Order: sequence, then C-alpha cells, then structure tokens
Amino acid sequence: MKANNQKYITCLLVVQILLVSCETVVDVKIPQSKPQIVLNAFINPDSTFKADISASRNILDDSNFKWINGADIKLYDGDQLMGTFSESENGSYRLDDVKPQVGKMYRIEASKDQYQSVYAESMIPIEKARIQSALISSEMKEGYEQFFLEIEIDDKAGENFYELVVWRYNRTYTFQGYELIATDSTLMRVYIDSEDVAIDDFQDSGSSLVFSDVLFEGKTHKLKAGIGSFFDFDNQGNRIPNSYVISLRNTNEEYFRYQRSKALQEWVDGDPFAEPVQVFNNINNGFGIFAGYNETKINVIY
Repeated sequence: MKANNQKYITCLLVVQILLVSCETVVDVKIPQSKPQIVLNAFINPDSTFKADISASRNILDDSNFKWINGADIKLYDGDQLMGTFSESENGSYRLDDVKPQVGKMYRIEASKDQYQSVYAESMIPIEKARIQSALISSEMKEGYEQFFLEIEIDDKAGENFYELVVWRYNRTYTFQGYELIATDSTLMRVYIDSEDVAIDDFQDSGSSLVFSDVLFEGKTHKLKAGIGSFFDFDNQGNRIPNSYVISLRNTNEEYFRYQRSKALQEWVDGDPFAEPVQVFNNINNGFGIFAGYNETKINVIY
C-alpha cells in the first residue's frame, strides 16, 4: 500500500514538472494603427465657435496627446461657407466673427497633411432649459456645514437632455496696509454630487451632472445636489456671502451620449472585471465630438 502511495506521489510530481516546463512565453504584436484626427467642439448661442484638435494614440500608448497645429478647419451652414478657423494656441482654433444660432444644422470640416480629413454635423436645441427656481442652503452633516442646491426644472413635453453646472466667483485678495481687500474674482466650477433618481450612479458626482427627462418628461422636477462648501470672511471675521452661477443646459442627444459614455469609461477605469466602454463619437473618419447646448443661467447669493 505504501509503495502504491509513493508511486502516486511520484507521478503527481512528474506531471507538475511537465506542466511547468511546458509554459511558453508568447510576444503578441499589436499592430500600430495610423493616427487619426480627434476633433472636439461644443457650440452654444452665447459664445463663438471654438475647436480643439489632436492626434489619436495607439491603445498601449500612455504618452501625452499630440496637438495638431496648422490644421485647416472650415464651418458650413448647409452648403454655405461661414468661415475658416484661425489657430489661437497649441491645438486650439476659433472663429470669432461668427456666433452660433439655434436650430441651424452646422457642419465642421478639418484637414491636415498626413491625416484623413474629418467632418461632423450638429445643431443647438431651439429652446433654453427652463428653471422655475434655484436655492442654495446648508446643513450640518458629520460635524461640518455642507452646502446644497435645490433646483426646480420645468421640463417640456418630449425627449430632453440636461447638464447641470455650478460656478462660483472665486475672489482674489491683497493687503492694502493692514486691510485685506478683494481685488478680483474669477468663475470656477464647483464640485457637485446628487442621489437623484434621474442621475446614473456612475455620473452622480463631478464637475457637472448629466441626465435625461425619461423619469419626469413634461413635468416639474425638483433636484437636490450637494455642492462644494466655501467660506470667505471680511477683516472683522464676518462671513461674506458667496456668489454662484447656476447653469442648466438643454443639450442635444450627441452631447448627452458623449458626456454619459465618457463618465462611464472613467467610472470603470481600473476595474479588471468591467467591460470596456467606447466613448460616443460623431466625427466621421476620426474621433471626438461636435455637439451643442442651449443654457439658462441664474445668479444665487449664499
């Protein structure tokens, strides 16, 4: 019996050695794809046309994006040429003498030597987003004061897509003698998060909230969101109210699908069990997004 056990153990050791010795390292060569133009441009009626252009990277390339300089970018309204973009800085282009109009279908075309030309079409929604009210308040939570935004959205009938952005005027101070004086203020985005049922878990926090009206179509919807808490004080130690800009954007579907897929890709990044997410793209022959929105802004002091 003991002899049989010894034979059995010996056989197992031999099999294990054979399995280990049969391992082969295979170098998989991933073909290098030809770089393509990546064009990103968002349009709204309150700004001029701007576009950023870079070159796509190989899937294993972790280097910085390469901006494309000297590109030829043209804008069309139907078949009518509206103008040619000028380069303002590295990879950034603008068309300052034309302002987007709602309801018009614009086409953008971009070309550069050694790259395939790209194009895309998009339109700004005709109606602005409708805000019934917006209020900022604060509550004590876990020992500190947390700020909240409550906004009522008057949704029109039909399919609509939204993006909520909160801005705050950030003051710059300087000393004049012994007195601290506010000399300037610039708008900065405020972190925002929400547990509202209309917002997906993977995009419930960040620099903006993107959602559709699928759960409240044609109704008034009250959304509550936490926002970053900021405190300013005067020379006597009294708290100075903050000035906020609440921006609700009525976006087109391309804008919504791009921002939603981008948030989902960032959410699953690093998860080995998650399925890869392809960011939405509407640039023909290339990558990127050309999309529009029509926004309503409200100033709130708190």
